[in-house]
Parts: sequence; structure tokens; C-alpha cells
Amino acid sequence: MKNKLLVGLGVLLILSLFIIGCLADGDSGSTGGSGSTNDPFSGTWVSTDGEVIIKAGNGAWSQYQDGVELIRGTYSYSGNTVSGIIKEVNPFIYGRTGPWIKYSDYSDLTANEKTYLMGNTDSFSFVVNNNTITAMGITMIKQ
Repeated sequence: MKNKLLVGLGVLLILSLFIIGCLADGDSGSTGGSGSTNDPFSGTWVSTDGEVIIKAGNGAWSQYQDGVELIRGTYSYSGNTVSGIIKEVNPFIYGRTGPWIKYSDYSDLTANEKTYLMGNTDSFSFVVNNNTITAMGITMIKQ
């Protein structure tokens, strides 16, 4: 489980810290929202090893691993470039368990927890290329 969690966090970190490039698709710069048809991030994304799933749409996204929702956030896009922010984190990532545990706002995390999660940043940007996101050898494919 720990290795899978680290892979999931690694995928998020990679997507968060690297801008892959920018491809113009004629989009007018929509920021998503209800009824948006040009949203490049909307849908279900699965890592090629099948361990990490990201579900996105209407400006919101969630990351899952082993069926557990670990991270929630919001995003906007311009063309194929997606920019997002982490809003909430499941404390399970840090080993906290129990039915009383609630999602933590990113702003409430300790400095160590933020560093462990994404190198002490809550924002990310990446480019969708032909329904694929690839960075540092890790690929996620839109299903």
C-alpha cells in the first residue's frame, strides 16, 4: 500500500511541477464549468500501471488510489493547458485513520505534510496532449 501511495503522490507531484508544453486547439480560453465541451481535463484518467485514477469535470478533480479518494481540488483551463489547486486532503495519506477523520483543508496542513504531498505548493499546471498526460516517464490516459 505504501508503494502505491508513493506512486500516486509521485504522479500528482509530476503533474503539478512540470509544464509539458502548450498545444493550441482553437479554444477560446474557457475556464470550464457546467456545459463546457472543450474541457481537456474532464473525464476519468488512469495511470498506465492502473494504480492511480483522477476524475475531473466542471472545474473540480479528485485523485483516487485503491478506491480511496485521497485529494480534491479545482482547476481551470485555457486550450489544452490545465491549471489546478489542491483544496482538500484525506488524512489517510499521513497515516491517520478512523471514522472520525475528516478531509483537511490544504491550508490547515503542517509544513511537513505540505512538503510530503507536493513540495510545499498547492498549485499545478500541465498540458493534455491527445488524451494523454505524460511527465518524467509516468503517463495517464483518458478513459
